[in-house]
Amino acid sequence: SYRLPVEKKEEKNVNLNKVRRLSLKYADEFIAIHSLYEKDMYYTSQKILNSFSNWRIYGYFQNEKMVSVLYAYWNNRTMLEIYGIEYKDKKYSKEMAKQLLNAIYQDADLPIFCMVEQEEQEAFEEFGFIQLDCYHCYKKIL
Repeated sequence: SYRLPVEKKEEKNVNLNKVRRLSLKYADEFIAIHSLYEKDMYYTSQKILNSFSNWRIYGYFQNEKMVSVLYAYWNNRTMLEIYGIEYKDKKYSKEMAKQLLNAIYQDADLPIFCMVEQEEQEAFEEFGFIQLDCYHCYKKIL
């Protein structure tokens, strides 16, 4: 898991014009992306939307179309836990990840925690996240 300490906000050299904090107005676009990933997840699109006030969700837009989302749980109002960064085309993008991370960073006044996929480590570390520990998760399909 990784943690981003709360510190003085400094722009991380990314374009916030492409990223928006989402309201329920964007529910259909969020569902279109999250539904690609949610098959085995506890937090389905419907569960997230049913408790929307407990979440901070950001969308990355290209040509006014949402192509990526970051969603974080506002855990007891003491920390933000990033549950995922997901992509409409299901292809990781370091640029999009960094822009979404900057948006939550600029918006947060709490520590940010997350579990990071191997392909995401570089973007999170470049952004200033500190690795706290190392988990290995295995899956066997029967």
